[in-house]
Amino acid sequence: DKPDEARALYESFLKAHPNDNEMRYALAGLAYDREDYEASRQHFETVAAAGVHTEIALYYLGEIAARQNETSRALAYFRQVNGGRFQLDAKLSVARLLAQAGQLDAALTELHSAAAELPERRLELLVTEIDLLRDGARLDEANKLLKQGLVDYPANVQLLLAQAQLASIQDDYALTQTALEQALAQVDNPEIRK
Repeated sequence: DKPDEARALYESFLKAHPNDNEMRYALAGLAYDREDYEASRQHFETVAAAGVHTEIALYYLGEIAARQNETSRALAYFRQVNGGRFQLDAKLSVARLLAQAGQLDAALTELHSAAAELPERRLELLVTEIDLLRDGARLDEANKLLKQGLVDYPANVQLLLAQAQLASIQDDYALTQTALEQALAQVDNPEIRK
């Protein structure tokens, strides 16, 4: 099939040009997409060590470690992503991994630190914090944060859906329905599609 043919071409080129880290980077991505995490890891490690696409390579190394349940290794890689297009994703991954490990307060601290570094991404961080509080059964804190979020972002679909989830968990089906109707109204709003 086509991906196998492409991988074979990349590998043959890499054999002829072993120091071509752009080609190695492409091969790392192909291996990752094919879920060949060992090959992907090796190539991304080489690319990161060479200083080529470093932030992206570190992010994917974190993803690979997380998929292989190597939490401490994943955290180490994600924490090295200090810029680029995956900076927020890496910070969210750190918070989620900490929460999954039972370290919810540490996860929240990570999110607060990220909010200070990336104020333009406040909404995504807020939604993640609400989700982590909800999943950690800290519903009063999640509700309080959600209410403030809805003041700041009153028609945000993600927050309205979070409100519906929280209300459902707390058996408040009237609020669940209202929040879902408001979210649906926003999704159907032609002004949003512009």
